[in-house]
Amino acid sequence: MKSLLAAGTLALAFLLGCRAGGPRAPTGPLPEYATIAAAYNARLEPIQRLWARAVTRVWYPDEHGEENSEQLEGFFQYIRARSVLILFDKVGLSQTFAVFGSNDTHYWWIELLDEKVMHLGTHAGVTPQRVRELGLPVHPLELLEVLGLVPLPGPEVANPPTVSRDAQGLIVVDAGRRRVRVEDGTFLPRLIELLDERGAVAVSAKLSHEQEIDVPFPAQGPHYPMTFDITGDGGRARVKIELSEPTTTRREPVEGSFDPEGLARRFRVERRVDLDAPPGPRP
Repeated sequence: MKSLLAAGTLALAFLLGCRAGGPRAPTGPLPEYATIAAAYNARLEPIQRLWARAVTRVWYPDEHGEENSEQLEGFFQYIRARSVLILFDKVGLSQTFAVFGSNDTHYWWIELLDEKVMHLGTHAGVTPQRVRELGLPVHPLELLEVLGLVPLPGPEVANPPTVSRDAQGLIVVDAGRRRVRVEDGTFLPRLIELLDERGAVAVSAKLSHEQEIDVPFPAQGPHYPMTFDITGDGGRARVKIELSEPTTTRREPVEGSFDPEGLARRFRVERRVDLDAPPGPRP
């Protein structure tokens, strides 16, 4: 009888807690930022390079404002710290129709439909307007951030990130620009948000479905998310990226994958657009 009464008391307390505003944040002292950063960055350290198959679904408005969606297949490639490449193929076809990527100095968007066009710019000259003109939800370097591939700064920086907690986990705010929600205890990222100059969310990504990455060393690879639900442009741009068969070796990916001139030759680009040119009409 006592155990039944105790169970009923616990159930009532739970229901009252839900009615009072939902689940409550865990109690206890907050972890030190240095502890969170050390665990977060130690997990990323073995991922110096990454290759995976990628299925990307894109939601976008048409000329009438109606939402359309497209599912694409391809490959995701990454070499730390700024080299990323995604090749997009239509489902069921073996032909690449778009390429999105960057290296240490440049970023690009290559369209391979009716006309083969390369849009190429430098990181130093990028602006949010140029990214929007391309119809992209994020700049490639922002993509690396919301994919959780950019380490947290060390605690020795002048203004280390702040740490707070709510019912969903720990919240790390990096210099008022990047907000990372991590799980209590594991410190795995669950939500990464990039903030604009007003402090509003410009781009966000929900991260889920961790999988162990096969790396040469250590013997047990780190866990890394395989699913990313990305939202940008005030919710008007949505992209879902699902990775599979992830691997990181010295052979894959290769450095030449991130050379825009080599990509231009490989895909026989017919026209180029300089994204660093002064604003105005472009051919």
